[in-house]
Amino acid sequence: MNVRLYGIIGFFAIMHLGPLMSMVYGKSLPAGVITNLYTVVLLLLFHKKLRFKLNTPDLFFLLYILVSVVSGLSYLIPSNPFSIESFAIGIHIVILPSLCYVVGRALDEQLKTYTLGWIFFLNTFAMIVGLLLYLTTPVFYIDYVVSLEAELTSSYAEVFTSYARLGSYFGSQIIAIIAPINILILMILATRCGTLFSNPLFAGLSVGLSTVTAILSMQRAGFISMFGSVVFYYYYSRFRSRTKFILVGIAVTVFLGIIYYASINQGFLEEYGTSRLSALDEAFSSRWHENYLRGWDYLDRFPFGFGLGATSLKARYINTSPPIAEANLVRIASDTGIQGLTVFLALIFSCFARGIRNRNSFPLLAIIIIFLAQSLGTNSLDSFYVSQIFWLVLGITASLSIKRGGKMFPARSAVPFHLVLRDGSYPKAFT
Repeated sequence: MNVRLYGIIGFFAIMHLGPLMSMVYGKSLPAGVITNLYTVVLLLLFHKKLRFKLNTPDLFFLLYILVSVVSGLSYLIPSNPFSIESFAIGIHIVILPSLCYVVGRALDEQLKTYTLGWIFFLNTFAMIVGLLLYLTTPVFYIDYVVSLEAELTSSYAEVFTSYARLGSYFGSQIIAIIAPINILILMILATRCGTLFSNPLFAGLSVGLSTVTAILSMQRAGFISMFGSVVFYYYYSRFRSRTKFILVGIAVTVFLGIIYYASINQGFLEEYGTSRLSALDEAFSSRWHENYLRGWDYLDRFPFGFGLGATSLKARYINTSPPIAEANLVRIASDTGIQGLTVFLALIFSCFARGIRNRNSFPLLAIIIIFLAQSLGTNSLDSFYVSQIFWLVLGITASLSIKRGGKMFPARSAVPFHLVLRDGSYPKAFT
């Protein structure tokens, strides 16, 4: 198990180190390419664990991969306006990251805990670094943020006034997704392992940090997702009512303190109110409307899809036709056709069918809901690091056991979430 654990640690560490080194040294590193190659190596490490019986989500996953690859034949149609080079981009942003589903499916219960814990601490590190950089704004960070937001801004002033965003080394869109997800991972870890994650002080600080980070990212989807995560955490966490009030008090104190500091030093509240919240109606009525109308037009012209990667945002430089910039589900339909979107949603619903029967798996389902909700108006499922987490969580959810009576039971070689002891060990009955 140690080799597989080290493989998991290295896999997610590379995804953080790549952008971090790019920010510090000012040179772009091919972290996405390295990560996708590492995914193949990770599968080789888990090859002995891949001999599991295929269930319904597995079949839909394989069918989705098949439909996505076969959709590449659409590039051979003369009337297709998109370049066949987009297919390689589709493989890079869709097929290779989706292999993390297989990794999540192959994880045993102990490795699930270690993996989610490692993701939690790495996400926390990214948020802390982002918060420190946002409040201190060193020159190298300003240069890096300007390069990330190059398509949205044209000057330093726009980045840190009318477009002030906390992006850490990932960028504001990714930070806005991992912040609410971290709260839900905290819930899972509080159930599965040591008392640290169920400590009110630690939990309050973690929730406060995630909330502040999501707000300062100035991503509307992140703000809405954070609100849902906090409400879910409050009502479904296993803290007593008295402890919940203490936790909320700590989180609110952290939140108000940092927001106050940001407002004094950078005019955050004024800018947030004028440039982001006031533009909600524009996002719903204009930008989303435009992307959905474009997707409908694409489906009307090519009901079976233009081909994997054709309408993705990353392929915009090699195509003359506009991409589906802010609606992942529409992008899936435009690329792989109605059949591709149908199979993808069937995969999601089949995973829900396995997780909805057990309260302990609700945080996993909540993470999937956040991804789907954000994919209605963003291209989050095509984003570096975020897509890997999505497919990994989907694979973990698909690995949940369902047997007769509609109840959740551990497989013979596995231990369910709620039976792992707080020190991370197995009960004697399972060793």
